[in-house]
Amino acid sequence: MVTVSLHAEALMNALGPHTDTIDWIGFDADAGVWSVRFTDDSVLLLEWFGEQECLVVHVSLGAPPPHAMTAVHQAALAFNAAWRDNAGARIGLADPCGELALLLDVPTRSLALEQLQQIVLGMKTLAADWARCVANPGLQPTPGEGIPMCLSHRV
Repeated sequence: MVTVSLHAEALMNALGPHTDTIDWIGFDADAGVWSVRFTDDSVLLLEWFGEQECLVVHVSLGAPPPHAMTAVHQAALAFNAAWRDNAGARIGLADPCGELALLLDVPTRSLALEQLQQIVLGMKTLAADWARCVANPGLQPTPGEGIPMCLSHRV
């Protein structure tokens, strides 16, 4: 069983009731992981990382089609290189089969509920854009739609 800080636990307990688009939050005490399901059925995970006193937000992006794997991985590396512009968010391999994940470390010491809401909702939006581009790497950008770097930095 993972020991979670009282502050992080209080934030997560308040997140669902204070965020209209969250349908359900579950907690796996053995792993120290919260599953957050939204009203559109999308899901993200928040894992407690006690050594750093942070929550690691983890959102699955799917795996790119084999013919586009190199281009999508190059786009993910370009995204990772722009970490200052992405608030430290990064994309990595989630498993050996090519599944990608969007990740963000969120220090909790002075984190307020409103900040956590912004982060969770922002990651949900960014992950939806990335998941769409990972599944369909040939999509063309639509102006003003918040297209992720994977579309704007295609090789």
